[in-house]
Amino acid sequence: MTIPRTTGHPTTDPGRTVGRRRLSGRAGLALAGAGLLAATGLGALGQATPAQAAPSAPLSTVDLLQSTDVGALRANLGELNQQQTDLYGARTVSACTGEAGLDSVTGDKTLVSLGSTWSNADGENRALVTEAVAQARTPAAAARAANAVVTALRACQHEPKGHWRYGRVYHGPLRDGDHVWLDAIDGNGTVSGGVAVMLRGDRFGVVEVSNAVGDGDDAIKNTVLPAEQRLGG
Repeated sequence: MTIPRTTGHPTTDPGRTVGRRRLSGRAGLALAGAGLLAATGLGALGQATPAQAAPSAPLSTVDLLQSTDVGALRANLGELNQQQTDLYGARTVSACTGEAGLDSVTGDKTLVSLGSTWSNADGENRALVTEAVAQARTPAAAARAANAVVTALRACQHEPKGHWRYGRVYHGPLRDGDHVWLDAIDGNGTVSGGVAVMLRGDRFGVVEVSNAVGDGDDAIKNTVLPAEQRLGG
């Protein structure tokens, strides 16, 4: 399959536009330092990672969700038959951070990253799966970066009534070899998908489901499992 490069995050949900516009400035919250991270209760992220762990192999497209993965999630995602991949760095972390890339959200300009979006080529299904995976210089750096992403996502938990927002952080704090997730709640109060942050050694990733088919909480929980396995190599 020929994989074209994409430079943006397509979305068809008008409610998400509000979140993207507002968080362009919010991404800077993730860079506030250790004091802010401690306040979120996520400061312990990655402490179990061995300080001298051997670096993992360089990232490649096999570390992203594959067609077999999304095909197995048809009950949650519908038919997603088109993948757009950015081989030159993941430009979008989530709908919450707008066009801000991983390096901007984390403040780590040394990250190596890939991005991918799965959609329906015919427009018959509005569901989207957006993924960003990154490799840091060390496991400790990956943990700090993943922590910063979660902090940025938490900034979209508190929106005015009727606005799209994220729900609480589940399964936290994030540990090496594990993930946390937040439900995405639309203006009507319906869980329409969610976002998850994964950490594996010197790698971390973000995967988001938008406009899920059926239960949105199930959709993000089921999607993050194969994404986490791919990230682990």
